[in-house]
Amino acid sequence: MTAVIDDTYAEAFKSLYVEFLITAKDRKWVDHAVNAATGNGSSSILCDCEAGMDRYVGPGGDESFQTPDGRPGAIVQLHVPRFRKDRVEALGKSALVRISQNVMTCPTASCFNLIVKSIIIWAAKWPTLVMAIKSELNAMAAKCGGSRFWVANLFWIVALVALTA
Repeated sequence: MTAVIDDTYAEAFKSLYVEFLITAKDRKWVDHAVNAATGNGSSSILCDCEAGMDRYVGPGGDESFQTPDGRPGAIVQLHVPRFRKDRVEALGKSALVRISQNVMTCPTASCFNLIVKSIIIWAAKWPTLVMAIKSELNAMAAKCGGSRFWVANLFWIVALVALTA
């Protein structure tokens, strides 16, 4: 497929970003979760971050990219410009809020971290903290009737925020 480029004005800035995968039961629920996660994210002016969808993946999308749970999905990116002095903290907070409050509250939605290399580095750098988080999440799972599905998603939220530390 050839991209059509309009000869108009555009500008770009260096940025920090996180990238994550949203999956859901079908395209309708993927779209709901993506729209919720990317709302009020068209500009870094008076928005916490710039947010947008990269592409649909899995069944009904780019099938060369298989989703971990085999369901339809979309890749979302959140960007914070590098010129912000608080860029690391801002990106971490944006990821936490948008994923926990907008994605995970959508019916059937799951969220997966796509920057795995950074998670491995983070886990190697602070293994005791990772074990403490896993222990705490297991305790939460026991209180929630053993819901490992919820715990796995919450761990990815914690891991995404850790990327910016």
